[in-house]
Amino acid sequence: LYEVPRRVHFAFNWIPPTLVAVHGHLYGMIEQGGAQHNGKIVEIMPNRTLRTIYSFIDNGVDGGMIWLNDRFYGTLTGGTGSYAYGIIFSLTRGGVESDLARVSAGSRGSLLAPVPYDGSLFVASSAGGNASCDPSFPTGCGLVYKVQLPNTATPSYTFNGKPDGAFPSGAPVVMNGSLYGTTSSGGNGPCGEASYQGCGTIYELTASGLESVVYSFGNGTDGEHPFALTAVNGSLFGFSLLRNSSSVDSGGVLFEFTPGASGS
Repeated sequence: LYEVPRRVHFAFNWIPPTLVAVHGHLYGMIEQGGAQHNGKIVEIMPNRTLRTIYSFIDNGVDGGMIWLNDRFYGTLTGGTGSYAYGIIFSLTRGGVESDLARVSAGSRGSLLAPVPYDGSLFVASSAGGNASCDPSFPTGCGLVYKVQLPNTATPSYTFNGKPDGAFPSGAPVVMNGSLYGTTSSGGNGPCGEASYQGCGTIYELTASGLESVVYSFGNGTDGEHPFALTAVNGSLFGFSLLRNSSSVDSGGVLFEFTPGASGS
């Protein structure tokens, strides 16, 4: 449909979810490019031409965006090391941007795409939170923020590491009245060089912040280190980074999980 020329737009990676359809036009976030090379949001017109609607200046594009109530909502990162932070922003189709909230994302973390749920936006951070949950990663095992519009963000749940989840690895999805998401580590699986790591989990989170691990990976055939979920007809589908790290065959797994049943 459209190939982004690097020399013209200085563009590299599209950020998932990469494209959002609005009134017959496609919009996407590009990780680099724009006036300050911190990323931008572009519109692909029906005639297949591309137009930049906003270039980010001080903060970098991060975890994707959604369209909700006539606005785009997405996430950014800024700062480095102990000064790192995440930003949840809104943007009109006309290019008017507003920073809604600034939150901690850990010095090596990133914010994932926002998810509308129970009248608020929920945003998972791949790091931050409990700094003591994983001795090898002292910037925290991640958390989920609840963003009450227009501009209030508070932690909804902080991950604590094995047997709980650790390091959210994909934006959660809404199904059956709850949020479901993945963590790349944690759970009861035997992965990692240390007992505190684990092979990853699928977690459930309610609007009130009640979290539970509904599946732990690492039985040898179900995969290890899952990322991202899609909800289809009452089941959750996703990928794992590896099949079995102790096996020569270490390719990933496409899995299905149905709440109340076992994954496959």
